[in-house]
Parts: sequence; structure tokens; C-alpha cells
Amino acid sequence: MISHARFVAVLIGLGLLRATAFAQEAVDEVKGAIRATAVVNFSFDEESGSALDTAAAGAVPDEGKLVGDPARVASPFWNQTGKKAVQLDAAKSQCVEIADGADVDATKAVSFGLMVVNLTEPTDAAYHGLVAKRGLTAPASTNYGINFTMQADNFQVYIHDGTTFKVVTYSTKAALPYRKLVYLTATFLVGDAPKQDDDTDEDDVRIMLFANGEPLVPLSSGSGYVQGNQAWITNVNVAGLLNSFTTTIGRSEPGLEHLSCVVDEFSLFDKALSPPQVKRLFLEVAGNNVAKLIAADKPVPAIVPVIGSLSQAGLQIGQTTQLIVNGTDLGPDPAAVFPVPGVQFAVAEGSVPNQLKLNVTIPADTTPGIYPLWVKSQAGVSKSVALALDRLPHVAVGGSTPAAPATLPAAFFGMLSGGQQHRVYFSGTKGQRVVADVELKRLGGAANPVVEIKSPAGTPLAIGWGQSSLKGDARAEMILPSDGLYHIELHDLTFGGPGQSIFRLKVGDLKLVDAVLPAAAVSGPLEVELVGSGFAPGTKLAGIFASASESASGLLSLPLESGVASGVPSMSVSRGTEIVEAARSADGVLQRADATFAQAPIKQVAISGRIAVKNERDRFLLNVTAGQRLKFTLQSDSVGSTLEGEIALFANPPTTAVAQTSDQPTIGDPSLEYVVPAGVAQVVVQVRDLFGRGDARAFYRLVIEPAGQPTFSLMLNTPTVNLPEDGSAIVEMQITRAGYAGPIKLSVVGDNSVVVSPNEIAANMQGKALLRLVRTNKPAEGTAPLLRLIGESVGADPAIKQTARLQTGVVAPTFTDTMAVGTIRPSGLGIELQQLPTVLFRGVSHPIPMILKRQPQAGEESLPVKLLLDSTEPVRRRDPNNPAPGNFPLVAAAPQMIMPDQPELATVKIVVPLESVEPVIDFVVKVEATPHAYSDRVLASAFSQPFRAEIKNAVAPKVDDATLAVVGEADHKITGLLQRTPGFTGPAEVTLTGLPAGYTVQPVTVAGDQDKFEFVVKAPKVAADTPVANVKLRVTSSGSLLIAEMPVNVKVVASK
Repeated sequence: MISHARFVAVLIGLGLLRATAFAQEAVDEVKGAIRATAVVNFSFDEESGSALDTAAAGAVPDEGKLVGDPARVASPFWNQTGKKAVQLDAAKSQCVEIADGADVDATKAVSFGLMVVNLTEPTDAAYHGLVAKRGLTAPASTNYGINFTMQADNFQVYIHDGTTFKVVTYSTKAALPYRKLVYLTATFLVGDAPKQDDDTDEDDVRIMLFANGEPLVPLSSGSGYVQGNQAWITNVNVAGLLNSFTTTIGRSEPGLEHLSCVVDEFSLFDKALSPPQVKRLFLEVAGNNVAKLIAADKPVPAIVPVIGSLSQAGLQIGQTTQLIVNGTDLGPDPAAVFPVPGVQFAVAEGSVPNQLKLNVTIPADTTPGIYPLWVKSQAGVSKSVALALDRLPHVAVGGSTPAAPATLPAAFFGMLSGGQQHRVYFSGTKGQRVVADVELKRLGGAANPVVEIKSPAGTPLAIGWGQSSLKGDARAEMILPSDGLYHIELHDLTFGGPGQSIFRLKVGDLKLVDAVLPAAAVSGPLEVELVGSGFAPGTKLAGIFASASESASGLLSLPLESGVASGVPSMSVSRGTEIVEAARSADGVLQRADATFAQAPIKQVAISGRIAVKNERDRFLLNVTAGQRLKFTLQSDSVGSTLEGEIALFANPPTTAVAQTSDQPTIGDPSLEYVVPAGVAQVVVQVRDLFGRGDARAFYRLVIEPAGQPTFSLMLNTPTVNLPEDGSAIVEMQITRAGYAGPIKLSVVGDNSVVVSPNEIAANMQGKALLRLVRTNKPAEGTAPLLRLIGESVGADPAIKQTARLQTGVVAPTFTDTMAVGTIRPSGLGIELQQLPTVLFRGVSHPIPMILKRQPQAGEESLPVKLLLDSTEPVRRRDPNNPAPGNFPLVAAAPQMIMPDQPELATVKIVVPLESVEPVIDFVVKVEATPHAYSDRVLASAFSQPFRAEIKNAVAPKVDDATLAVVGEADHKITGLLQRTPGFTGPAEVTLTGLPAGYTVQPVTVAGDQDKFEFVVKAPKVAADTPVANVKLRVTSSGSLLIAEMPVNVKVVASK
């Protein structure tokens, strides 16, 4: 639909015909320079004054009059260095006018082309004109051109033949996208439409539109039809295509549909250029290298190292092994990042960007385990992959055959995909113990492994499926029945394993540790009871538990003589008293524990044990405090146990349970709260398996603490962050509180060159928060680029300290709180907000003063910078079940560029849409340096300090109901109160909408220091009281709605 008679001309306004001579389309053969055939040519390179015509083919020298004194600016277009363009401002009614004359009133078909940047904001609902030949005097409607609206994505190429507008529509996003460099070309040709035309008269017009030399597909032709890239308007009054108006760039007609834009290199032709000619014209104007220049302006993903796969999933301790890392962008200056001191990675000769060769030397005293491995380069740091270290020799899985069986023990590595069946052949003897343990899920693989030990005849003797206690991995073990050649077979459960899953298949008479008791400890020497395979029941060993500074977990190192070849699973750092289940007393005396919590600071009590045999019940006698509410949590599922546990409480001596958890299996760890009755000093707590089962892996950790202990947790949304040497980056953190509402002090551990802002989470603040990590100086030599973010309560006794855990990207359980940090080239940018708003009002544009700091590197120039806004506001669909209607608008920064010659002091405007529903949002202002003002390629970025703001309505208007009874034929006053929200001091315009014809209203502006409003309505005379339907109160500020229009019950009363 055309927008009434007022729609933007964004195309070319040209007098198509002076007579009825019909234009002949130019032949497709392209010979000579196309631009040299133009009849009007403006380069806009003059220092001042009008644009002068450089076209040699024109009949007369034309002039481009600059109306409204538009600015000449440095041309941003391709290959225009040192040249100028014209910037038009719609608010100042600026445009370029070309007087009517022989060149613009061509007797043949016409074409035009120009470089243009559309500066109309995407939310703008108005129509705007680029080029038109259109006026206000008779014949007032005889004109043609292009107009468009951004919001509705409607781009209209039109003619008017004296009868009506005839329109061809395109997508604005395709033809003239926001702030993009475009060379737009349009062609008009009069002739006979080849189809859907009921005559053979040459009274039809073909329209074609091109962007950067390529034809655009019309969406519709309201007075004709669309055929491929062509649109035909049929049955045109050709003689009516004449007028004597000026041709204008930047509006439709005087005072109508002005456009904010940058234009350059305008050319007008008295013929319809063919598609090959349009392509040639584009290259002539923009340069033969324009495709490369356009590509250079497109956004590119961050080029950071990506690890695709490792040549092997594990390495042998005490050896030097070459590890090959396959991936992309593994350079320049690549290096491995590994969390174990002493392990050396040397980049080997022959490394290339997609394959990094590392000679890895592992000291003999290194603790076995699964560790994360990262690769860093000058461009940043990769995500991590898992790498296992142990004392087993490592062999490629395909190396054994029946004729050449493998030597055991060993760890066989490879990839499992689809229906593959990997086999390891070995010679066995009668009575030999053999374990086949698969590490696949624990290394991040997706397949579901099954492992089988098969006899010399191929008969399965032992089968292991995925076990929860092994995180989904499989293990089989047995005593061989006879001498002979055996083999291990590994395959996916359904013989359809997705992707490529790296694995290690450990085979031999292995001692494997799946857990230890106690399940938590503090750093230092520790005696543990082993849970796993290859140990006599109750076996205990002395080891050393170590955890990184402020980490919530760590690794246990066992002595070499223990015979344990592989690692011990991650252990938690204890925050209280750890007790291990003792051997049952022959006289029935129960093991005791103190759970009175009578002395500060209060620390939890944890009892580690296991239900080793069927129908076993572990009971402990607890000293307790009457009246205290206790919480019991049975950690079983969370630690990989096979136990389906139940907690039951009894009086002492135990008879009937006074409290117990569900008698049905639960997801997660079961828990129970219990208030100790008055006069009771002891209770018995019992742990059992719901189904009466028992085995060595049915271990548990029973945590006892006062209920309602205040705490909080922190979760980070990214496992890595890349910081410029002089810059900042943003991470998102989820804050969850449970009983603790006070401030949380934040600090960084592991890298003293990085600080966090804000360094304190305000009291009661929870949910998503944005944090800025800032590198203050270069990291110390030898410092591993790994850090942890620590939160600590303020004022609580005892203090609550939590390490932020990673939400994604964790490949090793011990390092769920370890973030890798890449160091990239200096950004040369910085930004600091001078004011941090605490409240933002819907419908209001909020100016925030800021300081932009530019520090370009030696030999580099300052670049234009654009302002953006990042936030925690979620994207909301207008229709949750249908993406077509799009999303509701988000709180955003008004589009703005800060040019290199502009001062450091600036203002960012934050615009809050009326549809915003989040009550509180975290924000950060982002600045991005680009090659030029209209490029999408980001060369550097920086972030402001984050701030949190409440989103509120600015006003809550209330109309005095008694004043809604309007007296006919009188100046009637309607009054009311805005009811301003504290902090909103802007002016507000108040009026009514929806009044029928014959009614008038005089809107009123309420000053910033006023609340009351009063405006005048005049209604026609009525014989009886008459309700007026669909009338609404409208409150705006600077043209934007402050609140959704409110229905009001207006009625007209008869005058007395």
C-alpha cells in the first residue's frame, strides 16, 4: 500500500518522457565507460557551494543546489580517500535540488545511480525520500521517485501518470539498510509488457532496482506484475509522466519526507542501463577492488584458537611424548596452558596454524588425573579439552593383532565413531586378573561405551556397560579361566556413536580408585580408605591432598608404591569436621559424633561411609541441642555412588523412626530437616539403601548442619575470557542466595594483573549480573593465565566464601572454577561513565555523560567509535509460538558514532522502550572501533563499568473522573494528576486520542516541576448525554509514549 499521497521518494526522480517516443533498452554488450554516458554527474568534491555537473554527455551544465546548508564531509565510500560527500539532515530540511531542464526531462528511458548511506534509525516509522521529481503545484500529483519506511521494511519505487500512484515494493533492508555503504541504481523503461497485458501498446513501464551492482527482487507491483528481477507497471498514461518540477535528493517534495543520509557520486542517464552495464557502472564508480573492500567491512568472528582433537587422550607420567593438537587458528605464537606446575610443553618444529606439535615432558612426581588443556596465541585462548595423565604406557588402539598381541598393562587410545569395534589382543594365563576400563565420557566424548572381554573363541566372558559411578563410562573385569589369546572389544551401545569420541582403554591387572573415604578434606597429608577395583575391603593409604588457592576442590596424590596407576577422582575441600565410618563394634556401641553446634564458628559435620553388603544399616549416635533445627544431606548421587539412600532418625535407643526421607528413589541427594524435641540430647541417624542392596561402590557422605545456614552461590557463563593488554571484557554471573542477603565482596585469585568491577555485589542483589574484568598491567612472567573469581560475605560471622563455578566448558571436575584468560593486542580504547543511573524510565531517553579514552598504537590513527549497550535483559518474542512477528525491542543505546576529531567527553543516550518488562537490568556500555563510521567490522572494543538500574514507569496518570463529562459547544477543561515517579523531572505532553470528527482538543505540556494537568476539549452540541467510545489518554515526552494509552470514559452532556 502506498502511504496516501505522502510517501518518501528514495529513488530517482526523473522526467521519463517529454514526448511519447518509446525508449529502447540498451543492448547487453558492454563497451566503453558507462559513466561517461551520463547526462548529469555530481562528485560533491567542491570546497563549498553547489555541486557542479561534470557530465560531458549532458545537453546543459546542471547544478546541484545544496538547500539548508548541508555539510560536506570526508567521503566514507569505497576508493574515495581525499574526496568529499554531502551529509543531509532531515531535521534541518536539507536536500539537493536540480532545476528542471533538458537533462532531467529525458525523451528516453532513464537510469540513475548514487552512493548513499541511510542514517534513518531502524525503529523510524515515517516515510523518507531519497530522489524524486515531485512538487506541490498543478499538476500536483504528477511525479515519480522512491520512498521507504524503516520500521515496516517497505521500500517503494513509484510513478504517477496523472491518475494515481503506481508502486513497486522492495525490502528496505535489502535496498537501503541502516548505516551501510550502498551504491543504488534504478532503471525505468517504457515498452510493452511481455505478459499479463491485454494489449500490444507500448504503455507499460519496467522498473529494475540494483544494490551494489546486483539486481534486487521486487516483492510486489500493485498495478502490474513481477517477473524475476523485473517489475512491470501496466497500462500507464505515458503522456502523464511529465512535469517541470525540480529533481531532489533527500526529500520527496518541499517540506515532505526529508531524509538523513550521506550521498556521493550521483549519475543520471537518459537510457535504461542493462544489468551488465549497471554492474560495470558500479565497478567504475566504486573501483574494481570493491568486492574486497565490502568483505573487509563485514563482521568477522573472533579468531581465537580452536582445538578440534588431540592425537591421544592421555600421556605417561615420567616421559616426554609428542602430542599433536589439531584445530584452527592455533597461532601465531602458540603455547599450551596447563594447570599443573612442572609439566613442560615445547612447541615442536613443523607446527602450523591447523596443527600444533607439542613435546610434553611430565615429571615423575606429577599427580595422575584428568586435566584441562588450553592453547593460547596472540589472538586469545581456546576452550579446553581433557588430557589424562597417569603411569601407564600409551599405545594406539590399532597396534595389536592376534599375531602380535599387546603388552599389558597399557592405555590404548583412539577415536570411537558410529559402529566401530576396536579390539585389543593380549595373551592371558589362567588365574590372571584383567580389568578393561574405558575413559570416554570422562574425557568429554558423546558415545555410550560398552566394553567386552572375550575368550580365544570370541565368546563374551565379561561385559561392562555405562555406569553412573564412572560418569557413564564402562568397566569389565574378570579372572581368566585358562591360558590363551584373548581380546578386549570396545563399541558404542547402539553401534551408532555420534561424532568422534576420543577415548582411553586401560587394560591390565589394574588398581583403580573411584572414590575415597573421607570424600572431602583440607590440604595436607591424609589417610584414606579406597573405593574402587583391585583393593581388599578396608584398604587404607596415606596420601597428600592439594587444592589451588581458594578452590572448592582438589586432587589426592597417592604414593607410587601403592600401585595405583591412574588418578583419583576430584575431592571437595572440607568446610567442617570429617568423620569416616569405623568398624562396627562387637558390643553394639554406636559410633558417636558431636552435632550440638554449640561453639562458634559453626562448622558442618560430615560422615563418610558405605553400604558394603546387602541390608546393611549404618547408624551413628549424635549429640544434639534441644530445639535446634538440623539439616541432614546424604551426598550419594552427586558423588557418583550406586547408593539409593534413605536417611532415618531415631530416639536413643532406636525403636521407631521419628523422621525419614522418602521411601522412593529421588533425583539428586536426599535431605531431611528435623527439629530436636525439648529434653532430647541424643538422636540416632541411620543410612541404608532403599532396596536393601549393598556393594563397595555404595558410598556416601552424610552432611549434618543447622538448617537455614546462610549461604550463596556464584556461577559464570563463560569458561574463557580474552583481555586486551590494556583493556577489559565482560562476563555474566548468576547470583543465587539462600539466607544470606548482605553484600558480597568479589576478588580475583590467580592473576594479580586482573581486577573485577564492581568489586562488591550489593545487598539483596541476585540473579544475573554483569562484571567487568580489567587488565591493569602485564601478567607476571611464568604466571599461568588461569584465574578464579571469589565471593566473600561482608559482616557475616563466620564469613561465607564461595568460588564462582563455570556453567559450561568444564572438562575436568577439579577445575570447575578455573577460567582461562587470553591476552590479546592492546585495544587503544577505554570508557568510563561519569554517572551511573539507578533508575531508567520507560519511554524516556536517558543521557549519560562519559569519557572516551583513545590511545592508538604507534603508527596507527584514531578510528571512529560506535556506542552500544549490552545487558542481561532477555530477548522476548512477540508471539512465543511464532518467530515471524519478531521480538519486542530491548533497552538500547541510541545509535551514535564518535568520530576521531570529536572530544573525549561525550554522551550516550539510553532509550527504554515502553514494552520493557524486566524490573531490574544490568547494563554495560560497549564501544567498538571500526575502520570507518559505517563499517560492521570491529577492530577493537572496550567496556564501561557495569551498572544496575530499575526499570519503572515515569508517570501513573489519573484523570479526575468528574471532568470527563464534557459540555457540548463549550471550552471544557479535563483535569488530572500525572503522579510522577520520584526521579522523573522531564516535561510531559498530555492529550486525548480517538475523538470523533467535530471534536477538538488542546494538548498541554506539564513542566518538569509540576504534576497537575489541565487541557481543553470542545465537543459538538448534543440533545442527550452521549458516551464517546474509544477515547484514550495519551502521555508523551519528546514524542515518546511514557505509558500505554489509557481508555477514559468521556461523555458529552447536553448544555443546560
